[in-house]
Amino acid sequence: MILITSGCSFSECISGYIDTWPRHLQRHIKMPMISKGMGSQGNGLISRSIIYEVDRLVKEAIPEDLLVGIMWSGYSRWDYYWNKKERGLDWKQENTEGMSNPTNFKHDDREGDWIITNSDWKSAKDYYKHYYDNTWGQIQTLEHILRTQWFLEKHKIRYFMMPYMDNVFDLADRQQCQYLFDQIDWNTFATKQGCYEYCSNKALVDDTLHPTTEGHATYTKEVLIPYLTTKGYIV
Repeated sequence: MILITSGCSFSECISGYIDTWPRHLQRHIKMPMISKGMGSQGNGLISRSIIYEVDRLVKEAIPEDLLVGIMWSGYSRWDYYWNKKERGLDWKQENTEGMSNPTNFKHDDREGDWIITNSDWKSAKDYYKHYYDNTWGQIQTLEHILRTQWFLEKHKIRYFMMPYMDNVFDLADRQQCQYLFDQIDWNTFATKQGCYEYCSNKALVDDTLHPTTEGHATYTKEVLIPYLTTKGYIV
């Protein structure tokens, strides 16, 4: 069986200074893992990376051998494709092990074509000032989740989801978002509570507002493993 995970910095398995929930879960279930998590990436790339990996693996493995875990990120995070020589809103990650921007979730040697950006980055200030809208960000996030669920269900893949923070599902405009929100299969969520809030309530977050290694271990033990056991996904 293969565990496939994705998310933002709460889910990345690149850095050596912290063990996030995928590492703790992998140790518990003792299976190979493919991690597509990366610091600061938004839900567009989280969805695309999972769809890409599962599509690749179902060609060489049976669906019953795959388990997908996704921790959804902030709805204001944005990504776009840009394969021209001169980059658009470009930001280079500094002093972060193995992570880069532009990035690429596919298995090839070409330079990354996907650029990620966030509302507090100077390189994106014009976009967020003139074009970004919270409702649009939430619409996109809900669509990313639904697309991913529909894809995984089409291929009969076992999966589980959860938000990195509570505000992922704080709908700014219910008239525009509610019909999408209502289509999500919430039974596939290990919890609707944010990983940050869960760990913060136990004083297991650091000064950067990230769960600590101990926080991730506790979250995995108390939230994920009981859910996956109840679903019959793990023993």
